[in-house]
Amino acid sequence: MDVACIGITSVNGYPLAMEERFERMARAGFGAVLLWWGDGEPLTRRQRVDLANRYGLRIENAHAPTDGVNALWADTAAGDAPLRMLCGALDDCAHCSVGRLVVHLTSGAQPPAVTAAGTRRIERLVERARNCGVQLAFENMRASAHVCHVLDAFDCETVGL
Repeated sequence: MDVACIGITSVNGYPLAMEERFERMARAGFGAVLLWWGDGEPLTRRQRVDLANRYGLRIENAHAPTDGVNALWADTAAGDAPLRMLCGALDDCAHCSVGRLVVHLTSGAQPPAVTAAGTRRIERLVERARNCGVQLAFENMRASAHVCHVLDAFDCETVGL
């Protein structure tokens, strides 16, 4: 049975080493952590997971990198790079026993239109997540059309908000 607890993000703007952040979070009474899965951290993803475990912080989710996500919707090969990046994040979640990956479908104030090419890429991502045993939590950003489209198109336990 899961016990309710309060979580905090690992990326909080404090200029502290990850170990000191996690130690302070645990000491302050936080029971869970939301891990940034993108660049900018000196520790590997596995090291971040191990550190959270060492301080007794349950990993609520990992947040996927957001670089280039608008290209997912392009009807060109440019959309394959962010798909590979997201698939790699999923694989690392599975390898590190992180059960949920937060994903942005767009970035910026002017996202591209929803396209069939993007939907096919998201279908591949959903299938990969299903095979990895990881839930995808699509984050609702400035524009809701993409999230609504994905939630309607992929009505399954693997996909959520």
